[in-house]
Amino acid sequence: MKGFLRLRGNTFYFRCKVPRDLHGTFFRGQEILKSLHTSNRTVAKDAAAEWYCRASRVFSLCRVQSLPMAMLIDA
Repeated sequence: MKGFLRLRGNTFYFRCKVPRDLHGTFFRGQEILKSLHTSNRTVAKDAAAEWYCRASRVFSLCRVQSLPMAMLIDA
């Protein structure tokens, strides 16, 4: 999960690039950046793994069902 973790100040963030085929469809930017609300690296790694799975599901659903990302990522 090292590539998906970013430290800003004392808070870790999950960072994931949006696949190129989804640029401009449902995603405003080229990446997802989500605060993990922790300064503990171990907790952040676990949370980033969960967000990676969630983002992967969202990307798949957006491709198959053409659902807006906002409906899926906050679920």
